[in-house]
Amino acid sequence: MKKAFMVLLGLLLIAIVAFFCFMDKSTAIQKDLQSTAETLYKSHGLQGVHVGIKGEGLKQTRILTLEGEVISDGIKKKAEELASNIDGITGVENNLVVHPLTPSMERSQNTPQATTTNLSACQKAFKEILDDHEIHFAYNQATIRPTSYPLLDRLIHTIKRCPHGVVIVIEGHTDADGQESYNQRLSEMRANAVKTYLIQHGIEASRLNAIGYGEKRPVADNRTQNGKEKNRRIEFRIKGVNE
Repeated sequence: MKKAFMVLLGLLLIAIVAFFCFMDKSTAIQKDLQSTAETLYKSHGLQGVHVGIKGEGLKQTRILTLEGEVISDGIKKKAEELASNIDGITGVENNLVVHPLTPSMERSQNTPQATTTNLSACQKAFKEILDDHEIHFAYNQATIRPTSYPLLDRLIHTIKRCPHGVVIVIEGHTDADGQESYNQRLSEMRANAVKTYLIQHGIEASRLNAIGYGEKRPVADNRTQNGKEKNRRIEFRIKGVNE
């Protein structure tokens, strides 16, 4: 009886060790495929594509998931084709969302020089994007939440289509809760966090200027919760354009 128990215990231990070895190998494959895909997209200049691996186990690690926002159906299709050609990938789940540039931005691309109309079109595009979506940060911190990465990538697409050489001012704003000096520092840190993200994703540092205004420029009533939420914001402004 005791011998049989020891045999069963031994088999159980072998099974546990085998299971963890299997999981380690599965995780390694997932990381390798994800890294390969991310490097591939970066080399092709594809912004806004976030890669994941769906499922568990060695067979399921072959399914690549694509999330985020791109500016055309052509880019969405290209992202899927590139993923399909990665060695070891057996399937692609393409969840990319297409958000085209505004018509005014598209027209501005036909103008080679940085005219006032051209710059105004860029400013209008920034406003339209940030009126519909907000860049979110961790509470009382300058850490950008991952859910805002697709929005930032969309802004990057827009910056690249603005006339080269113009300076984009990244403005940080807060509500009036807390000390004014703290809000000033927080707004500066958040504006710089956005600037850092843009630089890390291909925008030249010389094209960006980050500034914080703290609670000095509210756009809504700080006495209401809704007003506070509107005042906590990041704005993009092209230097020299007031629209």
